[in-house]
Amino acid sequence: GEDVILSQTPLTINGSASWDSSNLSKDSNLTFKWVLTEPTGFVSLLQGDSNVIQFIPHMAGRYRIGMTVTDYWGQSDQDSKEILLNYPPIVVLKGDDKEILGAGTDIIYGNTLILDASDSYDPEGDTLTFVWELTYSKSVADALSDIPIILDTKTNKVNLTIDKQGLYFITVRGIDSHGARGTD
Repeated sequence: GEDVILSQTPLTINGSASWDSSNLSKDSNLTFKWVLTEPTGFVSLLQGDSNVIQFIPHMAGRYRIGMTVTDYWGQSDQDSKEILLNYPPIVVLKGDDKEILGAGTDIIYGNTLILDASDSYDPEGDTLTFVWELTYSKSVADALSDIPIILDTKTNKVNLTIDKQGLYFITVRGIDSHGARGTD
């Protein structure tokens, strides 16, 4: 199966479980060749002939890493792994009149606030689902200990009626089909 990675971090690929069936010992006179197929279809040899290599993916998409293991007698076997580099979604929260709500925004008691994350997007174009969390507190000090309430888990818009005086802290998370999360 494929592994999903969520950022451009160095990847370590480990072939140390390879062994020579005629010798029954790991790494006994084994040589390794590594081939990388990038999302663009470009194929390159990775540097290093050891059983562990590292590389840093430079663009989003599917990578295939192939390994050929050869023993002292020239017998060889191959294996490969597919890896998906996936960036987290970019979440954009806006309020009424398409103005971004900031700290200290005053909302009139009894009014309904429309929260909108429809300008959010995923760099790879994946469909997003949303989780909205609301924390209500009477004071800033209380807000640190209050447990958020989940408002909605699917849509990119939420209507919130202000029915109590106090502080409202709103968080929206966009989640792509691979589980990467962006937050605003």
